[in-house]
Amino acid sequence: KMWVKFLMIGVALTFFGGFGMLSSSRVQSCLGIEQQTGLGDALAQIDDDVVINESDFGMRYNQRYQQQMAWLRNQFQDQPFIPEELIDRDRLMLDTMDQLVQQRLILKEADRLGVVISNQEVQNEIAAIFRDQSGRKFDKQRYRTFLRYQRMSQSEYEAMIRTDLRTRKVMDLLSSAVGVLPEE
Repeated sequence: KMWVKFLMIGVALTFFGGFGMLSSSRVQSCLGIEQQTGLGDALAQIDDDVVINESDFGMRYNQRYQQQMAWLRNQFQDQPFIPEELIDRDRLMLDTMDQLVQQRLILKEADRLGVVISNQEVQNEIAAIFRDQSGRKFDKQRYRTFLRYQRMSQSEYEAMIRTDLRTRKVMDLLSSAVGVLPEE
């Protein structure tokens, strides 16, 4: 169990100490840092093999933005128009980058641990998310509408679900291995 504590400390140090070089002027302006060069379309490089590029960031940012707008529409159903200013885009950018960095570090650990997700696990997760009103059957039309609304292909969404499941599995493994003593 001691190795898990060292792993958690290592992840935290890597995250906070090695957040790396950022190249997007929009993200840089949110963070208040100068433009750097040499990363191509990479927004962040955590270490030699963990990079977050503009397309990954853009896809995750757009997904989170759409989720927040949907939540606002649901909360304010009586309002004909929801102003986009209700979403703090700078905060959303920072939160999205934080989420991606954490996820990439966890996925790197998943690779090290050999954590894999089967196609069946991906299909089960998608079926659970898109159940019909009765909660018993997969709603294919709702799934297709979601993909169209998110502007994602089925394979892109399945890859995202696979990544999320790997992340969850590693976090479950780590949290089950960490024991806190009463004096801690």
